[in-house]
Amino acid sequence: MPPMGGRNPGLAKPKDTKKSVSRIMGYIARSKLLLAVVFLMLILSTLCQTGASYWLKPILNDVASSIKAGNFATEGVKQLLINLAIVSAFYIGAALFTFIQSKIMVSVAYKTTNTIRKELFDHLQTLPLSFFDSKTHGEVMSRFTNDVDNIQMMLEQTVVQLVSSVFSFISIIVMMIVLKWQMFIVALVFLIIMIVNSVNIAKRTRKYFKFQQEALGAMNGNIEETVEGMKVVKVFNHEKSATEEFDALNDKYRVVAEKANFYSGIMGPVSTGINNASYATITLTGGILVQSSLPSL
Repeated sequence: MPPMGGRNPGLAKPKDTKKSVSRIMGYIARSKLLLAVVFLMLILSTLCQTGASYWLKPILNDVASSIKAGNFATEGVKQLLINLAIVSAFYIGAALFTFIQSKIMVSVAYKTTNTIRKELFDHLQTLPLSFFDSKTHGEVMSRFTNDVDNIQMMLEQTVVQLVSSVFSFISIIVMMIVLKWQMFIVALVFLIIMIVNSVNIAKRTRKYFKFQQEALGAMNGNIEETVEGMKVVKVFNHEKSATEEFDALNDKYRVVAEKANFYSGIMGPVSTGINNASYATITLTGGILVQSSLPSL
């Protein structure tokens, strides 16, 4: 049975999120030089990936020009091999820089969590016996294992992925504007539509899941009280009123649970539909731009 009130203690938020993040950043800041190298590797990796994508343009242009000029068998093949070698160098560089930053970030993460465990153990020695009387051994050990391991995973993966995604997003936008700003405008419109829809759906999902947990807690509380007081219910002939009260709570839970899961379930299909519409519109726009430029060739 889920915990009363629908609360999951494993998902509890920190009392002060800003302070918690600030303390973690303070630990990470002790490895400033390594972090600088990590960020440099992230930037270089992103530039290599962007460069590899951008270099597809000259490859296609050179192939088209060689075919049109009728010398693809001679100059065209040579130029194609050169371009493919450049693209391969970009991808190899991206893989190398990603490997270096991953290796360094793992070292930073383990060094940070090692320091946290040491300070946590030292702090444990200063706590009074009343603290250990009010906490289970498993809860105390969980601080050293699960909680610190989650911090380590965040440092190894989440932080790096977040920064990498930001760099990639900026570089892709710049490349799209440089290549064809008209198509970037189309992509931007669909991006705004995607963000607006995602925010609206997420708000409704969060609201109804909160209602679902509250309704679940109320229903579980009613079940527990009714079962524990079954003798009282029988003696005073409250079976009908108890059934009606449970039916009302159960129906309320069903309604909010349906809405919560509905909005949660449509997030994926809606995003996929917008992505497909964006792809089709960008393709159509590109075809129109190419068609309009043909007479000038």
